[in-house]
Order: sequence, then C-alpha cells, then structure tokens
Amino acid sequence: LEARASNEARARSLFKRGRDACPNNVRLVQAHGVFEMRCGEAEAARECFALAAQMEPSNAYVCHSWGQLEEAQGNPDEARAIYKRCVSACAHAPVYSAWAALEAHQGDVEAARAVYESSCASASAMTAEEHAGLLLEWAALEQRAERLHAARKCVSEARALLPLSPRVMLAEAQLE
Repeated sequence: LEARASNEARARSLFKRGRDACPNNVRLVQAHGVFEMRCGEAEAARECFALAAQMEPSNAYVCHSWGQLEEAQGNPDEARAIYKRCVSACAHAPVYSAWAALEAHQGDVEAARAVYESSCASASAMTAEEHAGLLLEWAALEQRAERLHAARKCVSEARALLPLSPRVMLAEAQLE
C-alpha cells in the first residue's frame, strides 16, 4: 500500500520490519526486490533477488523478476543464465516466455525457437493453457519470420489443447 502511494521510505521500512520478523520468507524478499526494481534501485533489487534465489533456487517468480531486471539493465547474458537455470529446475511458462522474448529481442530467432522447443518438451509440467499460450507465442514468432507452415503447426497444436479457446481461434484466423 505504501509503495503504491509513492511513500518509498515507509515501504522500505515496512519491508525491513517484515524481513527482520520473517528472514526466510522468499515471497517477502522477492516482493521487496520487485519494489526496488520499480523504484529504479537496480542494485538493491538484485541483492533481494540473489538472496531469494539462495533461499529457493527454483522459485520461478524470483527468476522471472530477476531476469527481467537484468534485461532492463542491459545484461542479456545474465538474464539468459537466470532463465536457463530456472527452467532447468522447474518448467514455468512465464519464464520460458520471457526467455524466448529476450532471444527474439536480441535478434536471435533460432535461439527463441529453441527455447519454445524446450518448453514443449517440458509441457507435461504445465497446464494446457500455459502450453497453448507458449505455442501461440511461438506461432507469432514464426509468422513474423514468414514461416507460415511452422506457425500453422504451432496453432494447430494449441487448438488440440484448447479447441474452444477464442485466443486460439483468433490466431488461426490471423494466419489465413
């Protein structure tokens, strides 16, 4: 609440109190890191994320936030390493998505494609909605690369998972 009211000093004080009372609460440390990241305090955010990752190395929320920080700070190699470390421990769709987006943003469509392929290999650990969402992202990547056959294949796989999904139907229509 204090963070939303732009009372950064008060919010930091509350985070400190909470962390003093619950020093092993990874969610609290991660939330503090996100707060610092939003305030533009990259080093403080990085320290929070590193501590949270020490507490719980496969926490996807920590890895996702930390990876986004590193991307925003112009450290794509560090972000990539964080994402890779996370998905090797726990298949988490938003982390795969962030990693693939990083690769595409860096201009490496092949690497983005490899991330999506890897995510599909881990699909059994995801919900159908998460898996279909990644397939639709992959389809959009293929469409931008003018590989329409590959894009249609991804959309078809998403349709098999979620046959009545408006999002899948829209993607299908956009390919025609």
